Amino acid sequence: MPESMRERLVEERKRRFLHRGMLFAGVSGISYGLYTAFLTLAQTQGVWGEWISGSAWGMGNPALSTFTVTFALAALAAAINDLFSGVWSVLVCAKNGQLNDLLMTIRSKPGIVMMACSAIGGPIATIAYVVALNAAAASGNPGAIVPIAALNCAIGTVLGRVLFNQGLEAHKVAGVIVCLLASALVGGTSYASIGPGVYFGCLFALIAAFGWGLEGCVAGFGTTLIDYRVGIAIRQSTAGILELFVAFPIFVCVGEGFNEIGAIAGAAFTDPSLVLFLISGLFAMPAFSFWYKGNSMCGTSLGMACNGTYAFWGPLFIWLLMGVFGIGGHSTDYPPLKAVQWVGALVMIAGIFLIAVNPAGYLQKEGSRTAVRSKDPLTYAIILLFLDGRQRCAQDIISELRPEYMDHKLLTVPDVAEMLATAKENGLLDETGYEASGEELQLLYRINEYGRSMTSRYLNR
Repeated sequence: MPESMRERLVEERKRRFLHRGMLFAGVSGISYGLYTAFLTLAQTQGVWGEWISGSAWGMGNPALSTFTVTFALAALAAAINDLFSGVWSVLVCAKNGQLNDLLMTIRSKPGIVMMACSAIGGPIATIAYVVALNAAAASGNPGAIVPIAALNCAIGTVLGRVLFNQGLEAHKVAGVIVCLLASALVGGTSYASIGPGVYFGCLFALIAAFGWGLEGCVAGFGTTLIDYRVGIAIRQSTAGILELFVAFPIFVCVGEGFNEIGAIAGAAFTDPSLVLFLISGLFAMPAFSFWYKGNSMCGTSLGMACNGTYAFWGPLFIWLLMGVFGIGGHSTDYPPLKAVQWVGALVMIAGIFLIAVNPAGYLQKEGSRTAVRSKDPLTYAIILLFLDGRQRCAQDIISELRPEYMDHKLLTVPDVAEMLATAKENGLLDETGYEASGEELQLLYRINEYGRSMTSRYLNR
């Protein structure tokens, strides 16, 4: 094969990989908008409508306290959504033959890191997000807080600099400033058209953005080794369990008393609105899993930028679902959206992309077999093979791992090649060359010192 053709094939493969990562992250933003819309709708139906309106509920039970409505119900809604999302995620793992990988990952250090991230992004950020949605909905415009929550990209950039001394180039500073201006535009317009009540929602949307930004920073390398389907099953299940069995009981005890925990939870889990939570959980699964997948393929900054388009998709789907389509008995003009709020959401997206993409040129990128144990998840086993210092392509990996992993559904050339490219994108492997057979191109990789150090740190080899 001529050298020019080989170089062209290599560049085409890299470009397809980048575009595929951006597609994953972009779909995560759309899914996030749908998850937000159905979660908002669910909390206006059935017993939830009675609770949030401050009226008697069920068989003549007295109205819940303001504290319970604000915080306990937010924790319960977040818990139901995340638990359903976790169930959907486990079913996907089962479909792909990854249940064993899931169990083994939970017991590993990267799995523990993922669960720690879940504690930040679940009980803290997700509950704050639901509090913000409910507060803004009570003021007449739940979509107004979504662009504020999308500040997680800007906040994550600043936290990365403060906590981990990550670079903060000029275009990132400019992007953060644009995001702050956009949030001021959305928040100020909401105050003028709705009133001061929306400020409470904006405050908790900022808390959610801080939690998700911190989650993105803390996750770091510990989540790059985990397949995104396995990762989201751990993340959502852990978050749902903490929200339902820790946060929700604490808030109910403060607002109503211990004896009301079972009654409120029972009413929620037997109400017909549970179907809407089932749907919101279905969309929450790709919202987070594709976010992780996109970040690992095209880089955290660009992945978060594509995901951050939910600043637009969230208000749009709330408007379509609860206003234009009138689902749930709302009027066709619900919620009231102002043109300047749409502009603010689009400006927010532009700021997020400015953080992620350097306009000057973002496309420029910077032994022995005994290390592998058959009890390792497939993604771990692939990385561990490289500890002997040899270079390998996807087909080499398959040949070496087939005896232990012959039944694994993801032990295919396309899937293994994508895992290798992801490891290279995250700095664990170096691309050392390629092998060609006709029109087929197999890229060769070798572990570098950073990858060896991180593998030793997280996988204890």
